[in-house]
Amino acid sequence: MCQSTLEKASPAAYRYEKKYHLSDIYRLYFKAYLQSKSRHLFLEERHLTAVNQTLCCRTGKLGYHLFKCNGCQQQKYLYHSCKHRFCGNCGSAETHRWAQDLQIKLLDIAHHHVVFTLPASLRKLAKDNPKTIYDLFFRASSQVLQNYLGYKHGLSCGIVSVLHTAGSDLKYHPHLHLIVSGGGLDISTGQQVVLPGNYLCNSAHLKKRFRWQFEKGLVDLYEKGSLRLSGSLALGRSYFLSYLKKLNGQDWVVSVQPALADKSHIVKYVGRYTKRACLSEYRLASIEAGRISFSYKDYKNSKSGEKPKEALMVLPYSQFLDRLLQHVPFKGFRMVRYYGLYATRVNRKETAAEQHAALAVPSTNNTDPTFLDFETYWQEVYGEKALNCSNCQDSFKYIGQYFRGLRAKWRTLPLANGGTDSS
Repeated sequence: MCQSTLEKASPAAYRYEKKYHLSDIYRLYFKAYLQSKSRHLFLEERHLTAVNQTLCCRTGKLGYHLFKCNGCQQQKYLYHSCKHRFCGNCGSAETHRWAQDLQIKLLDIAHHHVVFTLPASLRKLAKDNPKTIYDLFFRASSQVLQNYLGYKHGLSCGIVSVLHTAGSDLKYHPHLHLIVSGGGLDISTGQQVVLPGNYLCNSAHLKKRFRWQFEKGLVDLYEKGSLRLSGSLALGRSYFLSYLKKLNGQDWVVSVQPALADKSHIVKYVGRYTKRACLSEYRLASIEAGRISFSYKDYKNSKSGEKPKEALMVLPYSQFLDRLLQHVPFKGFRMVRYYGLYATRVNRKETAAEQHAALAVPSTNNTDPTFLDFETYWQEVYGEKALNCSNCQDSFKYIGQYFRGLRAKWRTLPLANGGTDSS
């Protein structure tokens, strides 16, 4: 499919109909990719786990839940999801739930969308020390904003910071999306204060302070011997400081956008890849003949300040998988972090209390709570309610679930009288 054909395609059909899934690509090409001489990515356990989990997602390999129609007794099997953070199948519902939950916890004031981008000359160092550099990236960016609002306005602000490592074209492009409260609590009085207008701060000021904070952190890491260095950086302290001096003359990109009263727009945009793969499966255009085609935002050929054009990229499967899998998150690594008012112990206690209260509320139907994700997924993909019988339109009754593996077992649903229903 050429670019012009893609642009003429119906937006509704393109946006809401998935032609292909990442699991289709893995199934077709991953075995050959493992043996390919053109593969450049060193595969770790996290990469193999992500591929394996995606291939098993929504299949009988992970087990299933069984439903039976109350009317015609037809049975329906809903397969378990893998819940992996890099799966394209089951992340949408998780992301939606995270966004809904976050909007409730944010202050009822306007928020700013701020983007910090790691300079291109630091990307090699980041690839060699991903966790260390990402941690510093989080700390430096949030500290700069907290210090500014504390000094300038005497406010304690709230920040939600989300790490994205991929650009729209899947190249390595680490950047942080921050949701920053347009105000906060007065440090002296504890009263909530809203900043006037849509102005948060000068981006030029943030660039300088962020660069200073980040470079200071790099020097500290170097002195502690916490950095894995290569090339000239490994020759000694003078070479490392010379490297930092060159960074001073480069442009450090920080974007501060006007405040938006509707928090949902920022939250949904920032959180779109928090619980799923960095490539939306809606963007896959073709996976045939060993080549993968996907749409991306062409910033290079778009005018500044305007909505970026959409273009089509075609890559050999080995190059595509190199680009895609380099963004698989590390196990246990926090890609979303909370600072200031959104990281206080009070908020954590309230969150725990809210979760406990939600679990204590009795269900109003006979559907296991874990099906809410699948209900949303089924509705999006097939356009019908997953738990309604297609024959008689009656509702399904939850019977139990089966787990595959070495400890395969059947689990039935406890009834109110103390028995079980395994019919």
